[in-house]
Amino acid sequence: MFILEVFIYVFFAYVMNRFGVSSNRYVLQGGSLEKLDRGAWLWIIFYVLICAIRWNVGTDCNSYIHIFEKGIISENRSNEYIWSLLVSFVYRLGLHSSVGLGIAAFLQIFFIIKAVKDYRYLLITIPIVLFGGNYYLEMQNAVRQMIVACMFLYASRWIVDKRPVPYVVLLYFASFIHHSALMLIPLYMLRYVPFITKGLAEKRTLCLSIFIVCFVLGNTPQFSGMVSFISGFIQQFGYKEYEEHFIDLATGQTENEERSFGPIQLSFFLTALSLIWFGPRLFKEYGSKIKYFNLWYILGFAYGCLYFLFCNVEYMFLRPLMHFELFQMIIISLLIYDFYIHKKEPQSSRNLPLLVIVLWITIVWGIMKGMNNSYESTTYKTFITKGQLLK
Repeated sequence: MFILEVFIYVFFAYVMNRFGVSSNRYVLQGGSLEKLDRGAWLWIIFYVLICAIRWNVGTDCNSYIHIFEKGIISENRSNEYIWSLLVSFVYRLGLHSSVGLGIAAFLQIFFIIKAVKDYRYLLITIPIVLFGGNYYLEMQNAVRQMIVACMFLYASRWIVDKRPVPYVVLLYFASFIHHSALMLIPLYMLRYVPFITKGLAEKRTLCLSIFIVCFVLGNTPQFSGMVSFISGFIQQFGYKEYEEHFIDLATGQTENEERSFGPIQLSFFLTALSLIWFGPRLFKEYGSKIKYFNLWYILGFAYGCLYFLFCNVEYMFLRPLMHFELFQMIIISLLIYDFYIHKKEPQSSRNLPLLVIVLWITIVWGIMKGMNNSYESTTYKTFITKGQLLK
């Protein structure tokens, strides 16, 4: 049974990989980069389908199903008009909750593919990283926030292109899905950071030093003094319902949710380390080929550092960092692609399977841990088989 559960995710990655190959072939044969070809649309449709029919995949999945079935609009979310409109649309028309989940999934994957449409070869390797790492489950858990993260991934192009108006407008509309989008608007100022033009990826020693400092600090008792500040700040951006977590932590009423350094954390650590270690290689090959490489690398690098800085404080400190998670996914996908096209080189032929194994430790170990837990939300399930699972 365990092998079957893992195989399902391998199958998902394989199918989307094949559609990605088809889309890349279309571009190589002279197809327009502006057009989403048949392969690209199938890439989108397949993702939307498996997300729409899922049941209890991602911790908050069933909560979203309940929201669509009951038409629940939280008072804390009353100003998130686009999300409220979607919930009301599904509920008032008596549509199945899968319609709501499908629309949410479409918003996620559409902005991802729009972000990388000029580099269609990434559609080949993104599924390997998406399903092997924690990214897919994060997108099925924090659905609304990950919609915003996908929109930010796309909007980041306008930082490099120096187009502040569409950048601000898109994220302003995104705030009506999840209020946290507003905290991303000031990041337009990243266009003035020197490394955006000069490149941070080639500075391995500097990046390693910053990462190690964050890792060491994150594993020492600290940060309690900043809890009250962060909790107040986060409340302003769509995290008010988590206020009690911060209050409890600040007053010592609960213990920190320390994340033990097990296989999954090791996978996260080695993934972040791979991004840094092979940064100079990627910068040399793609720094000039991918217009947005430097910015995407910086944000992917920042995610890895900040994750290990805050992961032992309290889970909710990590929620705002989800906005940068997909940048790490893109850079690691690029690294796998680079290893693949240079697989005849000894280093690439050795590192390609090692990196894939490192990534897939996350989903494999997650499935293994949840096998005896009736409430687990890692294995893939659908509403079609729900009745059999509840017996």
